[in-house]
Amino acid sequence: RYESGRKIITVKTKLGDIKVKAKLVNDKIINVYPEYEDCKRIATDKNIPLQQVFDIAQIKAKEILGVNHF
Repeated sequence: RYESGRKIITVKTKLGDIKVKAKLVNDKIINVYPEYEDCKRIATDKNIPLQQVFDIAQIKAKEILGVNHF
């Protein structure tokens, strides 16, 4: 049986700060999910695709947190 949880961190990217939810299983971060509203705001402000913002935030968060699942 796995115990899971989440924590929220703020990631500084070249586009700005984006909140990211980190999924934990047995106290180990297994994946990260950028907050939709932060990504949407930046995509709208900078006139770039939402998916691009999401990808940048996710990659940066995985680098910072040492998540190896890509």
